[in-house]
Amino acid sequence: QALATAPQRAPRPSPRLREIPSPRARASPNAFPRPAAMPAPPAVATAGALRVGWQSYKRHLERSPLITKSLTTGAVMGAGDTLSQSATRDEVDATRTLKWSLLGVTFSGPAMHYWYTTLARALPGTVLGRVVLDQLLFSPAYTAAHMGALLSLDGKRGPDVGASVAAELPTTLRSMWSLWLPAQAINFALVPAGFQVLYVNSVSLVWNTWLCTTTGKVEAPR
Repeated sequence: QALATAPQRAPRPSPRLREIPSPRARASPNAFPRPAAMPAPPAVATAGALRVGWQSYKRHLERSPLITKSLTTGAVMGAGDTLSQSATRDEVDATRTLKWSLLGVTFSGPAMHYWYTTLARALPGTVLGRVVLDQLLFSPAYTAAHMGALLSLDGKRGPDVGASVAAELPTTLRSMWSLWLPAQAINFALVPAGFQVLYVNSVSLVWNTWLCTTTGKVEAPR
């Protein structure tokens, strides 16, 4: 008698494996939201702005040295006059500030640019000689012309301008030499030629701000 064969079970379908995302898919920028960017601290933002401004100033100085120095001198002299007035007056005279800025652009900036360029070519590497010529030759002529120009802008003419300059120039020079002899020695010894006008403007701004705060007076910027 033939043996009965047991019926064969049909194979169970294998369960579908869950798809596991690939590492690249897990690392997709859309997989997880990025945290919001934190704003830079004020000190960092200020430092960045100053660095950008300084790089821009150097580019303009290389391309147009005379124009850049003249505009910078006008801006610094205007700012210095505003600070001086703020320390000694209740209100700022905008017309007076405009006169100082105009004088910086048209006279002080160009005069210092050409003078320092001439000194560097005539006496390269000679700090003492440049200081002596600057303080005994250029400084008296520059200060007298600066004082005369300001008086002329204020409406004085001819003999009145000459008399005022002659009366005030000796005292003004003695006061300025106490500052500018050491300041110019540092300038000619350490400051690159292209930045010497900016250095002088900066020293003038600090000096006049301190002077007008303590005594109520202001001197002709160098």
